Amino acid sequence: MKKRIFLLLTLLLALAFLLPACSNKAVQEPAEMLAPDVKYEDAGMVYGYATTASEAAPAAAVDVNTGRKLIKNLAATIETAQFDACLQQLQAQATALGGYVESLQSQQYAYDLAYATRQATLVLRIPADALEAYKAAMGKQGKVVELNESVSDVTMEYTDLQAHIKALRTERDSLLNLLATASSLGDIITLQDRITGVNYELDSLESRIRLLDDQVDLSAVRISLAEVAPNTAEAPQGFWSTVWGDFKRNTFAIGRGMKDFAGGFLGSLPVLLLLAACAAAVVLVARRARRARRKKKAQQ
Repeated sequence: MKKRIFLLLTLLLALAFLLPACSNKAVQEPAEMLAPDVKYEDAGMVYGYATTASEAAPAAAVDVNTGRKLIKNLAATIETAQFDACLQQLQAQATALGGYVESLQSQQYAYDLAYATRQATLVLRIPADALEAYKAAMGKQGKVVELNESVSDVTMEYTDLQAHIKALRTERDSLLNLLATASSLGDIITLQDRITGVNYELDSLESRIRLLDDQVDLSAVRISLAEVAPNTAEAPQGFWSTVWGDFKRNTFAIGRGMKDFAGGFLGSLPVLLLLAACAAAVVLVARRARRARRKKKAQQ
């Protein structure tokens, strides 16, 4: 009987120590993932690698010298130890240049060498004539570890759209003139059906034209911002700089570990108290059962 009670108490204590660690791990692991209005495919990248040029969000620009319409893609990966400040500066710089934040996704990863890292993916719309200025300012906010740019010429598509729209408008005008002079019910129905189809095609083509016009004025910039440990944001300057950086990092890791352990332990107190009450109840029942058996043996 003593062995059974001992095994039961050992199991309860092991469960009590595991609960804080499990709850702490659950907090650290990312959910599927923060902003509900931001689709995850907007991230388009894995930690530490920028989106490839072919996958980056498109933005259009016009070559003022040739009059051609050029779609420009810009994707960058930036590392920083000052995550919050750098994130705010990147957004503020876009606003200052007349742009805006189209989407923002932020997430926290599990511990890497006892350091919790965060990552944010921004899609910014920047005026085309200010794109180079923003690219230059972007390098001052953190360490740019990867930068991808690509250009796609859509001049022919835009020209074809304009020609098609012009032809459809001419056809619609002719159909309206015929409808005004039509007398039979069959002709009227046929003309109305054709006019409806032409209007539908025009709406689709004009919507595409408006999209391209919007991309002409605003370029898209995709930034992957990654948080790194304080002593890895910049290259070490020497032996003692490396030692001092490692010392600061380990001190930070110890402090964060103690904080997380205390938080997990205090957060698990209700469960621990319940387990302690269950253990006390088991011990009490076992003692009463043992006393009852002894009393029964004594009576026999």
